[in-house]
Order: sequence, then structure tokens, then C-alpha cells
Amino acid sequence: MTEDPVRNLVDGQVVGNIVQARNATVISSQARPIAVAGLPPPAVFIGREGELTRLASSLEPRSDDTVPAWAIGGLPGVGKTALAVFAAHRAVAAGWFPGGVVMIDLRGYDQPNQRITPSTALGGLLGALGVASEHIPPDQADRVRLWRSLLADRERMLVVADNVSGTDQVIPLLPGDSRHRVLITSRHRLAGLDHTRLLDLDVLNVPDAVRMLVAVLGIGNPDDTRVADDKAASERVARLCGGLPLAVRVAAAMLVADPERTVADLADALADERHRLRELDYDGNLAVRAAFDLSYALLDPDQARLLRLTALDPGPDVALDTITAITDTNRETTRRLIRQLRAAHLLQPGRSPDRWRMHDLMRLYAADKADADPERDQAIERMLDHYLAEVHACSDRHGLVLTGAVVQAVDADRANLISAIDLAHRTGHLHHVVQLANGLAAYLDRRKLLHEWISIDQTALTAARRIDDPAGEAELLVGLGFALSQLGRTATAMKCLREALPLFRELGDRVGFGVALNRLGAVYRQTDRPRWAVRCHLWARDLFVEAGVTKSHVSALHNLAVVHRQQGEFDRAVVLHQEVVALCREADMPLLLGRSFDNIGVTYREMGRFDDAIECHNHNLRIAEEQADTHGYARTLVNLAVTYRAAGRADDAAACQRQAERIFEALPGVNPFGPASTG
Repeated sequence: MTEDPVRNLVDGQVVGNIVQARNATVISSQARPIAVAGLPPPAVFIGREGELTRLASSLEPRSDDTVPAWAIGGLPGVGKTALAVFAAHRAVAAGWFPGGVVMIDLRGYDQPNQRITPSTALGGLLGALGVASEHIPPDQADRVRLWRSLLADRERMLVVADNVSGTDQVIPLLPGDSRHRVLITSRHRLAGLDHTRLLDLDVLNVPDAVRMLVAVLGIGNPDDTRVADDKAASERVARLCGGLPLAVRVAAAMLVADPERTVADLADALADERHRLRELDYDGNLAVRAAFDLSYALLDPDQARLLRLTALDPGPDVALDTITAITDTNRETTRRLIRQLRAAHLLQPGRSPDRWRMHDLMRLYAADKADADPERDQAIERMLDHYLAEVHACSDRHGLVLTGAVVQAVDADRANLISAIDLAHRTGHLHHVVQLANGLAAYLDRRKLLHEWISIDQTALTAARRIDDPAGEAELLVGLGFALSQLGRTATAMKCLREALPLFRELGDRVGFGVALNRLGAVYRQTDRPRWAVRCHLWARDLFVEAGVTKSHVSALHNLAVVHRQQGEFDRAVVLHQEVVALCREADMPLLLGRSFDNIGVTYREMGRFDDAIECHNHNLRIAEEQADTHGYARTLVNLAVTYRAAGRADDAAACQRQAERIFEALPGVNPFGPASTG
């Protein structure tokens, strides 16, 4: 190197600052390479076209979208990173980011000492842009300024920040220049980030999950057709994986590793809920439980407690009030914790407001955590007590006073209540089994969920006999007999009702004895033994009058009127039905009032008084609609159709029949026009 002292020039190759001197030796540092094409290879990626389209519309240079950052959130293993990497590859291939792309894993869900701090992340990003380590400032604020200054002079660039656990971890990494774009992945909903659009990722549908299985097997061996050859088993695997891409990927890896294993065998192994998470683990490298562990470890004690105790509820989703009861907290605290778990994508909105659910695999994970919780049994008992209080609102021996609001309230928790009975039986809470089953009887009758009713009562009968509860047993026998009789299983129904009678007698329960008699009379009527039916109904009526139980008295009179009508004693039937109408109005029993009008209509039809019959049927249609008695409404349409047909109004009859069939088809209970549904 030579120097011209006059012109202050240095002749030679110099890197770095020029220092003015008469004689100087400059030793330059080695230039650091720029690394802005560091995307990993894309994983097996299926579906997500809608999400990719949304991202592309924002990443494209000519886009009108001025939002510089997208935060992709979702459940652990849902494919957030896969989506971000795939979208980034597409964008780079399209030439949208001439300044390059850089990706950094912030490890936000690792152990605290393993997470990448913003300062460390900035050091890596600056190094990727070619800044030598000795020129990277030690202070985080200085690193932020340098990072943003370099980006301001750089062509359009894409930054992918993976596994971000919170806004504080990523804010320092955001460019100051809106030309650049950032894709963020997080298990949390990063609502606190300014100028960031949120994209919550859901699980794959069954067809896409099956396509992922096919793709992974095809990479391992293009001739492997096991998934394609057994569509039913493949769809079953997809469902058992809950559409979670990580779980599907693990399942595929298990098949690839064992070429002789059938898809059906894998499905059978995953079907056992007790071992499903254990099965979804391939050599520890691909494991659903491990992914969930990282999120669970970040929860504070109250959040973790609510998550695992909520998983004890066996229903598809859980109401806010139920979670409050299970956790023994107040509604305000429950709401706050739910919001936090929702932000972490560990809880998701349920079927209606104030109902919450977990992904199936997350529920199994949380329930497994609950099994080791010393509070588990107490939490189950609190949940059962809560449901028992709920069903007491619909506990009536005849199902005659349930309002539409009560029925709809129970509708929301139907699956939970029925599953809770099974849980109570498995966990030894046998008194709850009996009380819940008897409490649900009126509701199950109202909705005509007869198969469910029979199954529940059979389970509860076993429990009642085990704990020597004759009162519960007697009431269950009456309910079981009534449900069986509605399905035409009269012999078994009669046996149940006859078994109940001596139990009520020994208990001294005259009203219960009368209820059993009243139900038995209805079975005698079904089996064409009217004299026995009349005797049972009259005896029951006298017991109810003596006890002053108006509702049961009205029920006995109603049944007695039906017997007289079936015997052709129309005038007597009409008189009895009119007496029932008066009592129902006095005691405010709209459902039985409507049924009485409907039966008067049937009686008038058989008397040839078609106009009067039609008026009575229509009267009940109005009442059934007001009371949200959908089954009653449809049954009345059937009766009205028969009356129209008898009156020679074939078109009106056909219209009523079609409407009734449509209603029955949409209902979960027994459909008289087709195969019975268990709901």
C-alpha cells in the first residue's frame, strides 16, 4: 500500500474506516457473508388454500394491504410453522422479496433458559445481513436501531419469526419500514401487536388429513397404497387424530416405519382414549404429548388447574357455569382464566355463547393431568352436584309442566348430562347416577329420546340396587316401563311397572304407587285390556285426589278419557276431556291442556264432527308452538292429517303429513316415519 501525503490518498485494498496517517498499516477484518435465503425446506403441506390466498394478498408487492405483519396462531401441532414456511417459499419464488428472507426460531415455548431473547435474536438477524460480530452493539436498543436502519436501505425483505410466546419477544424485531413483511407464528393470540393481522389456524378436515397420510406414505414409498386402499380406516385415523397435522404426521410416520401394519390396525390402536396420546409418539422426535407439554408448562397454576379440571367434563363442550362449579370459583375468575386459555388456543368457543371446548387430543392430555390431581374426585362431585341441580328444574313424574325455556336449557347440556351419568357410574358416585337418571326422565320423554332413556335407566337401576335405594329403584322402574311402552315393548314395560308397585307400597309412597298404576293402565290400554286399564286409572285417580296432587289427578283423568274414546264411548270421553281442560287451565298446565284438545279432536273425528275436530287440533298446534313442544306439534299434525283425510280434504291431509315428516326427520328422538334414532 502507498500513500500520497499531498493529496491524502492511500493506495491499496482497504476494508473499514480510513485513518489519516503518514505511514499506516491497515489490517482488514474478513467480510461476513450475507445469509438471507435461510428458509428450511417446506414440510408436507396439504390444504390451507384459503389461508394461503389471504397471506399472498398481503405479501404481494402490489397489494393494497398496508399491514406489515401477520401473526399465525393456533393449537400446538396445528401447522403454524408449516403454513408460514410454505407461504414464504411461494412469495420468494414469485420474486416478491428481492432483499431476501430470514427466519429465526425464538423458541418461545422451551424452558425459560432456552428461549431466545429479543437481543439475541437481533444479533442473529444482524449477522444474517452481514454485520460482523464486533460491529453488533451490546445493548438491545442499539441493536434495534441498527437493524431498522439497515432495513431502511435494503430492498423488500421478508422476516419469519417462529415460536413467539409473547408480544415482548417479537416487537423489537419488527421493521420500521412498511415495505418489508413479517410472518409470526405463536401458540398465543398476539392481540397486543400493533399493525398486525391475526390468523387463527384450525385443524384439517378429514379429506385433507387423509391426503396428508397419502402424501407422507408416498414420499417414503411411492408404491405404498395402504391409505388409498382402505378409505374407511384412513378416515377413522384422521378423525381419531382430530385433524391435528402433527398427530396425522405421527400416524403416517408409524405406518412408514412398519410397512406390514394395516391402517385399520393403527385406527384400532388409536381408538382407545386411555392410550391414544401414548400411541401418537414416534421415537420421541414426533410426539403430540411433547408438543402439548411445552404449552402446559407456560401456564400459571390457576390456568393449569382450570384446564385440567374442565377436561373432567365428558361432554363435547362445557358451559361457563359448569366450569365455575367444577373449579369452585366465581364467574368473574372463571371468565378471566378462560380468556387467557383462549388466547393460548387451549380452549375454543363451543356451540353457543358461554360454552367452551378443547380439541379432542388436548382434552385427553388435560384429563390425564387431572388424573394425577388430588382434587379430581372433589371436582367430579362438584360437577355432578351442578348437573343434579340443573335436572331438578325438569323433574316431574309426568313431564307435564316443563316449559319450553326449561327444555331448551337442558337441550344445551344434554350430551354432558347423559355422559355425566356414565362418568358417575364409573367413578362410584352411584347416588348421583340414580338421581340424575330420574331427574332427566321428564325431559327425555318430552324430547322422545326413548332409547337413551332406556339405556340410562338400566344403568341407574343397577346403581340403585347396589346402594339399596328402593325409592330410586321404584321411580326408575316406572320411567323405564313408560319408555318401553312407547316403543311397543309392552311385555317388558308391564314387568317393570308391576315390580315398582310393591316397592312403593313398602315405602308408603301412595303417590308413587298411583303413578305406577296410571302408567300400567296405559299399557293395559295398549294391549287391548280396557277393563284393567279403567280400574288402574280410577284407582290412581282416587289416590291422587286423596293426596291433593292435581297434576297427577289430571293425568289419570286424561288417560281414562282415552280409554273411553277407544271403546267408542265418545260422549263420556268428551266429558272427561273437558273436565281435564278445566283443571289444566286452573292449574296452568298448558302441555296437558293441548294434548286434551288434540284428543278431543280425535274423538270428534270419530264422531264425524270434522270441523270441531280440526278446530281442536289447531288449538293444540298453537299451544305446542308456544311451549316449544316440537314432538307434540308433529304428532298433532299427524292427527290433523288423519282428520283431513276423513273429511275428504286429501290435499290438506298430504300437506300436514309432509310437514310432520320433515319435523320428525329433524328431531333427535324417535321418528314414527323411519328408523328410531337414539339422538
